[in-house]
Amino acid sequence: MSSSVAWQRHGCYKLGSDQYFNIPLGKSLLGCQDDWNSLDHFDVTGATYRTMAHFNYLRTVYPALQDGFDLVQRGNWTHVVQLPGSNHTDTELGWWSVSRAGIPDFQNLTGPNAEVQVWMIYTNENATTSYTFDCMGPLWISTPYPSGTTVRNLFAPYENYTLQDSLDSFFKNGTQPWTGCLPGLTLQPFDFKALVPIENWTPPLPRITKFIPGHDARIQAEAGDVNGTKVDIAFEFNVPMDCTSLSDALTFEVSGSSPNPTGGPTFDKDAVVCGAVENPDVVPIPGADASAWRWAATLENVPDGIVRLTLSSVATQDGTTSTGVRRFLFFFAVFTYGCCRLSIIFSSVKDRQRTSWCSQMQTMTAMHSDSRTANTYGRTRRSAQTCSGILVISNKSGHNGCHGKMLPPSPAAHSMEHGGMVYILQCNVRPPSPKPLTS
Repeated sequence: MSSSVAWQRHGCYKLGSDQYFNIPLGKSLLGCQDDWNSLDHFDVTGATYRTMAHFNYLRTVYPALQDGFDLVQRGNWTHVVQLPGSNHTDTELGWWSVSRAGIPDFQNLTGPNAEVQVWMIYTNENATTSYTFDCMGPLWISTPYPSGTTVRNLFAPYENYTLQDSLDSFFKNGTQPWTGCLPGLTLQPFDFKALVPIENWTPPLPRITKFIPGHDARIQAEAGDVNGTKVDIAFEFNVPMDCTSLSDALTFEVSGSSPNPTGGPTFDKDAVVCGAVENPDVVPIPGADASAWRWAATLENVPDGIVRLTLSSVATQDGTTSTGVRRFLFFFAVFTYGCCRLSIIFSSVKDRQRTSWCSQMQTMTAMHSDSRTANTYGRTRRSAQTCSGILVISNKSGHNGCHGKMLPPSPAAHSMEHGGMVYILQCNVRPPSPKPLTS
């Protein structure tokens, strides 16, 4: 979803549920308080996005996953429970084993893996569970492959299993080869696997697993900071990439309220750091890749506004594949404290009529970096003795504008020129409003 405050404003669910017993609403109760919900969510590093993209990729590699009608249930190792609030309705928990292929003599699947059966395992248990079964016993785990075959998972962590002998003849003629048996496995909560013989295994496409500072991140720097126009960025990938290829593929586009005198972000290619990721982030869902390789650099001359980073095709270290075009955003602003013209509306004590006045705000030298506020003086064009208070302050300038509240005048304010009262505007300085960019 594109950036919108609507996702955040409607993000707090308070109605509860009569249908679902003790439903764990979690973050949906506090979504309106989470600014992340207003950001742009076209984030190609998201674990869900990457997993779904990998699903679609595997369908192009294995015709059985795309069009295979021969779906065979190999077994299920489950038990039945009655959950609280279920009105005595049974729920089956455990794990299932199925295989998928084309129907022999009926479907004509084409491609390099047209004859490959894909073996799939999935669980609905909400806990990590290990299973061990005797391949000569009644609960042995049947597979679509002969014993001795090594199979590999098409999803992360891409682990291997070597199948053992069973008592079942693979060709149903009472002799070897025997049907392969999986002696045991461990499944994470809501885990799933798709396995093929290792000689038919296809590695995943390179994908960006993380972007630092984060897609559509909001970055603020203080005026006068020597590093105020620098931003550290990094890209992480699921496979090792070519460092030079990535540096050459990265370009920038900036949308701001005024031309950028520095010419846009730059980075020193000789200072780029590339290498393996030693402590990758924990993957939040089953089957998604963890980070394996990282590219990092420091952007300089970053202007105020929205910065869009575009990565055109980046090659892997072995030069076999590339990522395609990927785009990321971040919003950068340096807080400055300049003059701004405000429309100040007073309420008359005598007749309660609202009268609009315009003041020129003059910035004080004292800045408050901790709260990013500045105390600013403003002179009205007439005496403020009949004014009971400030009702509205709105920015009329279109510059780096101010918004905030008027504080009561000090006793020394009465001696100002034109007989005016001096009010102090506590001004929260906001960055410019750039033209929108999308990822």
